[in-house]
Parts: sequence; C-alpha cells; structure tokens
Amino acid sequence: MRSLRLLFVSSLLALSVGCSEENIAPLQAYIAEVKTRPAQGIEPIKEFKNYQSYAYSVAHLRSPFVSDMQPLESELPQQQSANDEPIYGGPKPDFNRRKEALEGFPLDTLRYVGSLEQGEQLWAIIVSPDELVHRVQQGNYLGQNYGKIVAITETDLAVSELIPDGNGGWIERQAGLSLAE
Repeated sequence: MRSLRLLFVSSLLALSVGCSEENIAPLQAYIAEVKTRPAQGIEPIKEFKNYQSYAYSVAHLRSPFVSDMQPLESELPQQQSANDEPIYGGPKPDFNRRKEALEGFPLDTLRYVGSLEQGEQLWAIIVSPDELVHRVQQGNYLGQNYGKIVAITETDLAVSELIPDGNGGWIERQAGLSLAE
C-alpha cells in the first residue's frame, strides 16, 4: 500500500514539472511574432463556366431497345375492334388454359434425362429442380415463357416459347433441352 502511494505521488510530481512557466517564454514570443505579420489576402474563387445544354434529338431514329428483326409498331397491320383498340394479330399465349406442373420452373433448370416409346407415342422424361420425375409428350407446356413442346427425339426436346416484345405483342422463340449425361 505504501509503494502504491509513493508511485502516485511521484507520478503527480513528474506531471506538475511539465506545467512550469520557464519554457513558455519562447512560445509566447513566436505567437507575438506571428500576430504582427501582415495578413495575406484570400484567393478569389474561380469563376465557373456556364453550362451549355445540348439538344440530343433522336426521336426520328430507331430505338436501341427494339430489335431490327421485328417490324416497327407502325409497320404492323392493325385492325380495329369495336371499341377502337388495335387488335394484335401475332402469336399470343392462351391465358385461359390451366397451367401444367413444369411451367412453374425456368426452362434452363429442367433436365431431359430420357425418352419412352409406347406404340406410336414418344414420351420425354424430365426432372424438375425439386428432383421430381415428369413424363411429357408433344403439345405439353413447360418453362415460364409459355413453352410448348413441338418435337421429341431420343436426344433433344424442341420447345417453342412466347416472349413479350415490350410493345404489347409476343415473339415466338425456339428453345430446347438436350439429353443430360
């Protein structure tokens, strides 16, 4: 206990030595010399150039978001319905039919693992991501883009999908599945 008290008193004495007035004189002289210097002016703020806007008018050109392969909306033959709305004459999905089990999965997550032949009928064996085995035939639907099976071979499954074109219409796209190893 006595050594702890001695340590405390000696550290307090060492700290109080740093507060002595002897070494402050040069510091005070430097501060006085800085205060007597003439003040320097502040640099003026740089002037900014006025913003010149540029009119980029490309309304008459082709949109970069529309494929050149499909005709523009103005080039499509339009029919008028009874309430003066244009009728789209291209392919479109049947929204009234009941969805099949494999339409809940993206096409690239399905695996074509084999085929069965029963009489004249060829069936494809598909494994879904949840590891369930499904038997499908030509005319069944699969994938999330209204994909309809158009052909089945022993090595491939051909699918015709309907993709929205962004203008209220649909584009038919060919896709498929190959036999998984």
